[in-house]
Amino acid sequence: MTDKHTPGPWYVAANDALGRRGQEHAHHTVHADNGVPVCRMGGNTTAHTDTRANARLIAAAPELLAALRAIKAAIEAPGSYRDTVNAVDRITQAAIAKATE
Repeated sequence: MTDKHTPGPWYVAANDALGRRGQEHAHHTVHADNGVPVCRMGGNTTAHTDTRANARLIAAAPELLAALRAIKAAIEAPGSYRDTVNAVDRITQAAIAKATE
């Protein structure tokens, strides 16, 4: 299967700006590793926390997809149950950390 999305990793850049009528806005742009913008999240300051969290979640999408693929491969691979559980645990912890920190 060929990926049809911008390759990761992605990261969040904050672009706080002042709106047209003096209203403060908080914008966060998700960029690919090569600097190409993937998406831009925006909103007023009351939505700033949600906007930042949403941008982090979007930025983690490539790692979350890779984690799911690795988990699927670990489950299907021959080997001990303990090895599979340990591999899945490492993969999921890394993906969750990227999405939430």
